[in-house]
Amino acid sequence: MLRNDPEYRRLKVGGHGALGSASYWLGKRHLLVVVVAGYIEKYQRFQYRDVQALFMRKTRVHYIWGFGFAAVAIGCSLGAFQTLKGQAFANLDTESRVGCLVLLGLALVFIGGIIINALRGPTCVCYLRTALQTAPLPQVSRWKQAERLIAALSPIVLAAQASTQATPAEKPLEPQSPAEGGAGNPAPGGLA
Repeated sequence: MLRNDPEYRRLKVGGHGALGSASYWLGKRHLLVVVVAGYIEKYQRFQYRDVQALFMRKTRVHYIWGFGFAAVAIGCSLGAFQTLKGQAFANLDTESRVGCLVLLGLALVFIGGIIINALRGPTCVCYLRTALQTAPLPQVSRWKQAERLIAALSPIVLAAQASTQATPAEKPLEPQSPAEGGAGNPAPGGLA
């Protein structure tokens, strides 16, 4: 298990969603992304030296959740006040009281959903680009999470790429002259 492996350090990024969960692990030379959906585990490994870009883009999903919660909360509140029918709460029959309290309770639950959604911040999608692919990073759906991931990965990726560039590059092959015994142009009049 990765939790007991001293070569990996877990990032406080990722989480659980409707279709599964994802966790992010820093290794010595790569980022390991573990996606679990039911009984299936999928592992993705990204070498730090191969990472070309980490980017995130805001989405409007948090607005949709907020407006949805607000619409249901307003509907429940209006339903609760409709059960009062202009009467005092004490003058209602038992069924109307229970209905009013249930609707007000639901309205409070959805108001709590509005508050939690606002506190978690804007939603986003996050991608990691290498030379071969642009991979979406699963379960990084809030802006604060994506900032934490990029803040943790940026220095490691930059250090890995700086050490790769510091090593001497391979020298390109230079054509050899015919006098050195290379496969240069044949001598004039000779057979090729």
